[in-house]
Amino acid sequence: HGANWTFVLFGAYHGILLILVLAIEKRRKKFEKKHKLKSNEVYKLIRRILTFMLCAVGAVLWRSASVGDFFGTFARLGKGLGTPFMDLTVLGLGIPFILVMFVKEYLDEYSDTICFLYSKKLLVRLISIILLACLILLFGNLDGGSFIYFQF
Repeated sequence: HGANWTFVLFGAYHGILLILVLAIEKRRKKFEKKHKLKSNEVYKLIRRILTFMLCAVGAVLWRSASVGDFFGTFARLGKGLGTPFMDLTVLGLGIPFILVMFVKEYLDEYSDTICFLYSKKLLVRLISIILLACLILLFGNLDGGSFIYFQF
């Protein structure tokens, strides 16, 4: 994927995470069994959020132009709501969509699968397609030049 240190660090980051997961797996399972956490919904939600956050850090590393940009991104995030990353408009528009995705993932995991884009109900399909198009228009990078493989 190119001669950029961010790709090397991305691989090392995920490798370290995998090693840590494997290293604590037996103790984690024993702890879950002892405290009956396997069926605890709050515990499962916390694990999902933690997994998402760890993967998001890796995604930022992968997408950063340099290691300095990666650390700069998190420095800007720490400054609060004034940065483009924490824009209130993005939060106001993005959070409802994120919540819908979490609900769908939960239902897919623990109940009969629901299909938004392939629903038998035309209205559900139509609303899903419109919402997806809105997400792409609002949050998508539509200039085409930022596709990662264009740099090689």
